[in-house]
Amino acid sequence: MRSRAMTLLEVLAAAALLAILVAACLPWMSSMYEGQADRSEISAQELGWIADQVLASPEEYGLVIESGSSTMQRIAFQDDRVSGTEDLAVTVRWSEDPELDHGWVSFEAGAVAVSRWIEKPTNGEAGP
Repeated sequence: MRSRAMTLLEVLAAAALLAILVAACLPWMSSMYEGQADRSEISAQELGWIADQVLASPEEYGLVIESGSSTMQRIAFQDDRVSGTEDLAVTVRWSEDPELDHGWVSFEAGAVAVSRWIEKPTNGEAGP
């Protein structure tokens, strides 16, 4: 029995179907790649968790919180549970009103920022 070869029209139709399938899958494949690229940035929830960890023991991370002056510091935070946290900008802000007994600490990593309320140290002590 003699085998029949494909005609030019059949080859062109198969190539067109294959091109349509590839074009349909490209947006899906592109969104998967973008999702992986975005994962390298820290989320607000992760940064909030880091802020809580740092404020629980600021001296461990080299964070100095002194009453009376607003400061901006850079600290390093490494943890296997989150990514993209090598360098954090931490800003401590105090009100100029002596009646207020609290301040704010802002943590920034890339385009994500969170703030935490802290009590003013008493008697010139450092720390939250």
